[in-house]
Amino acid sequence: MDAEVFRLPIVHTTADGEEITIRLILPSDSFAEMTALLHRSYKPLADMGLRFWQHIRMKPSPKSVR
Repeated sequence: MDAEVFRLPIVHTTADGEEITIRLILPSDSFAEMTALLHRSYKPLADMGLRFWQHIRMKPSPKSVR
């Protein structure tokens, strides 16, 4: 079976019509903003008790992910 090749950027339209662009990270991208986005995105799941980071002993700080 051949692997499917994806070319970036990929533009996806959600069910409610919003366009989402998937692209490579750029030097101008903010790790602090991406970290905040991930925290907001996973909060509803964490509130339901789904904690995907339990095996990690500490949360990474924006300084440690650079």
